[in-house]
Amino acid sequence: MVQSADFDARQTCSTDNQHSVSVEAHKAASSENQQASSVGEHKAFSYCSQPPACNEVLDAPDLSTITTKAQDLISKNDLPTAIEFLSLMLDQLEPKLPADSLYLADLYLLYGITLYRHATAESLLFSQPPVTESQPVSECHIVSESKPLSESQPATPQKILAFESSSSSDDEDTDEDDVDDAQDDLRTAWQVLEIAKTTYFKHLHTNPAAPDLIQKCAECHASTADICMENENFDDAARDYERCVELYGGECTVFNERYVAEAAFKCACAYEFAGEDENAVRMLRLAVRLLERRRARCADGGEVADIDGVLADVAARIEDIVRCVKVVEEKSVMQPLNARQGKVTDLTATVRKKAAK
Repeated sequence: MVQSADFDARQTCSTDNQHSVSVEAHKAASSENQQASSVGEHKAFSYCSQPPACNEVLDAPDLSTITTKAQDLISKNDLPTAIEFLSLMLDQLEPKLPADSLYLADLYLLYGITLYRHATAESLLFSQPPVTESQPVSECHIVSESKPLSESQPATPQKILAFESSSSSDDEDTDEDDVDDAQDDLRTAWQVLEIAKTTYFKHLHTNPAAPDLIQKCAECHASTADICMENENFDDAARDYERCVELYGGECTVFNERYVAEAAFKCACAYEFAGEDENAVRMLRLAVRLLERRRARCADGGEVADIDGVLADVAARIEDIVRCVKVVEEKSVMQPLNARQGKVTDLTATVRKKAAK
């Protein structure tokens, strides 16, 4: 369906052009949507753009029902069926629609997000195989642990199920194949999301006042950043998350501040993993300002309480990072001093003693 490409290579889309388009788009969307909503909040975007007039030539369900059916499968957590259905629809639609079709881009976006969710769910299952009722009782024994397995676990006695199987090598081979399948899903997800991203930016050039296009561009960047995080490519993840925040308008967003704060928080995590603590703190503080703005105009008591809890967590995270930075700086200052003191000690040991008379 999608031509193979190097997973680390970006689709050709000028960063400078994307930046100029996003700024212009945000300004235009801001003036239009302030009239539509006094609080500047938009409902979640629809994946279904206006279907093209080609229903009569398709041996497929009506175009307007494709995304509805796919989202219904996703809501039921039937991700494999949703992936198969979207792949089939794209196989049928790609030859019949132009490459820059917004409708195709919407399907690529939904397909890429679904592939990512399925791949990450599978990877969690592989790392912690579930206990099944079909496991023979004779092959299972209970091990009593009086010490925590790691520092993150509570120091309380616990019982762990351990299994002994003669087919462990076969299980390992199966797990390796499953992990490869998950990586293939991530690779395909990244490729189709890049295609969707390029299409959305192309249409933003001609229609910069479309809030749906802005949201979809931002969602593409957030999704490719999620994939980079999954592959521990933290530099690219931070860049894509920050691009997502810029598209939403940053601190001056007219969209739901919680969407932007979430992207800012993820961006901070990527920067922290990449060792860029200053940028991590910068994005965390942006998330705090966005959440505080949301809280100030929120009338829902439940959401206010939820935001207060998130704000406390983010503030604690900022303190932890700042504290760690100070410790590192203090150590870096002390190391040269200790080195100099050591050299002085060595020199005094070599001084020749005065000869006795």
